Amino acid sequence: MFTTVLVITTYNRPDALDMVLESVKCQTMLPDEILIADDGSGKETENLVNRWKNDETIGHLIRHIWQPDEGFRLSAIRNRAIAATDKDYIIQIDGDIILHRRFIEDHKRIARPDYVVKGSRVRLSEKLSSKICNTHRLKIPGPLSKGVLKDRSKAIRLLWLSNIFLDRFKPHSYYALGCNMAFWRKDALKINGFDESFAGWGHEDSDFMFRLSRIGIKKCDLRYAGIQFHLYHKTNGDGLGNLDFLKKRNSEGIIKAVKGIDQYL
Repeated sequence: MFTTVLVITTYNRPDALDMVLESVKCQTMLPDEILIADDGSGKETENLVNRWKNDETIGHLIRHIWQPDEGFRLSAIRNRAIAATDKDYIIQIDGDIILHRRFIEDHKRIARPDYVVKGSRVRLSEKLSSKICNTHRLKIPGPLSKGVLKDRSKAIRLLWLSNIFLDRFKPHSYYALGCNMAFWRKDALKINGFDESFAGWGHEDSDFMFRLSRIGIKKCDLRYAGIQFHLYHKTNGDGLGNLDFLKKRNSEGIIKAVKGIDQYL
């Protein structure tokens, strides 16, 4: 049996993080550890995490991994979290993601050696997101919920259909979605984790997956299971500069991150 850690990245959005942890508490199967990977949030987030550490259900699982606020450094805080755990399998989400109650269960069910998992997300409207965060009352949306934007089918959980789609994706398509990803820690260490050379938002997660593919790790596409709902926020930009950087790195065939997890081990 392997051990699991849920890594939740966050930055100065305690209202959303509170709802994320509420959804974690409701899981049918809990991870062995929960790491709040904090990219420099202030005191309000720290106070929230400390309150959750007293929760009877998941409090004993929570650790707060924090780094100073020096701009957008998502890759760095993910590397710090991976370095800080000794758990075998990493399930990675963002701090504005509400989980279906069987999210962890689904990820553990499909975990297999030499695979990295890419999941999907269901986007919620600004109105519904505000209602959830302002009332602090968690109600997991469904495919017919009024506040679901597009891609309602991604809110449907059908295990038999999920099993059909697991290995069906475009060849060489290793573009990722970092808010719903799972991988083996030992594989992340082989490629030196996430590359902190990526400046600003976007495509550091795809770079991670492409480099995993170069050591023989195959991609698993998780649909109709591992469902999550993304609370609304303004976009961080189009990430086009990082996309060009990703293409350049791919053309060079780089395997190990130039600036990666080794600095924290």
